[in-house]
Amino acid sequence: MYELQRTNPDYVVYIPKGPSAGKRDGANHVVTVLPGLKERCFVAFWLQDSAEQAPDSHYVCARSEDNGKTWTEPITIAGQNFDPKTGRDRCSFGTAFRNAKGRIYLMLNHYSGYADPHENGFLDMTYSDDDGLTFAEPVQV
Repeated sequence: MYELQRTNPDYVVYIPKGPSAGKRDGANHVVTVLPGLKERCFVAFWLQDSAEQAPDSHYVCARSEDNGKTWTEPITIAGQNFDPKTGRDRCSFGTAFRNAKGRIYLMLNHYSGYADPHENGFLDMTYSDDDGLTFAEPVQV
């Protein structure tokens, strides 16, 4: 909270709740914000994990419908079934973009549990046709 007060940012998408709230949200990074199709709407994506470089990373999404003044609680769209024993379902290094028809895509590295989770993974993709309200199940591409 100190950093938030010190920097006085123009917009705050999310403030981590921490492990006491049952959240794996100590580190939040690789943020992408896209304009929504509706006026005053924004859709934000980011990688979230319990700590920087922790193997439990997952992708989340939050929305604003008031020009970024307030945001929904993030929803997990990939990596929600993380297995701490194998590292299976860890996500990293993604990017979000929108096509000309309005569909939002998120492409990301998705670790399947075969080897080192920091080095090996498949390219997965998911999409949303409703400005980030819902997402298709991620698929390997």
